[in-house]
Amino acid sequence: MRAGFKTNRESGAIMVISLILTLVMTTMGIGLFYVANRTSDQIEANTNRSETLYSAETCIDQATRWITKEALTDPHPCKTPAVNKLGDVCYTIGASGNKKTMDDTAWRPDKPSEPKYLTKAKARMLTHEYTCTVALTGITSGASTIHYYKVESTGLGPQVGANPVRSDIVATVSVTIGDSKAGSDAGQSNEH
Repeated sequence: MRAGFKTNRESGAIMVISLILTLVMTTMGIGLFYVANRTSDQIEANTNRSETLYSAETCIDQATRWITKEALTDPHPCKTPAVNKLGDVCYTIGASGNKKTMDDTAWRPDKPSEPKYLTKAKARMLTHEYTCTVALTGITSGASTIHYYKVESTGLGPQVGANPVRSDIVATVSVTIGDSKAGSDAGQSNEH
C-alpha cells in the first residue's frame, strides 16, 4: 500500500510542476506577443515619420520649381493684389480640401516588370498628404536684386495609435535677378 501512495504523490507533484511550467510558458508567450506588437507599432511609426518627411520635402521641391519657373517671366511672382505686405502667402500647394499625395509619377515611374514590393511602397506613399505655402519675406537690391521666399511645408501620414504622424519643414528660397550669375538657390533652414 505504501508503494501506491508514493506513486500517487509523485504523479501529483508532476502535475503541479507541469501546471506551474505551463503558467510560466503562457506568461512568457503573452509577454513576447506584447513586446512584438509594441515593436511593430514603433517600426510603423518610424517608417511613417520618414515617409511624411519625404512628402513634406516633395512639396518644398514643387514650390521651389514654381518660384524658379515664375521668376523666369516675372522677377516677383508674389506680386499680386492679394499680397499686401511681406510675409503674406502668395501661393499654396495642396490647399484645404485639395491635399496632394505622392502619386506614382511624382516619385517613381511605373515599370512593366516592377517588383511587388515597389507597388506596395507606392500604395503606402499615396496615404501620405502634403501641403505648403510660399510667402515673400524680403527683397534686397544692389548690383542684383534678390527675392527671399519662405516655404512652409507639412507632410501628414496615417494615424498610428493615438497620434497622427506629421512632419513640418520650413525652407528659405532665394531668387537672384539682374546679374549674369542669376539663378535660384534653395536651402533648408529649419526642420522639426
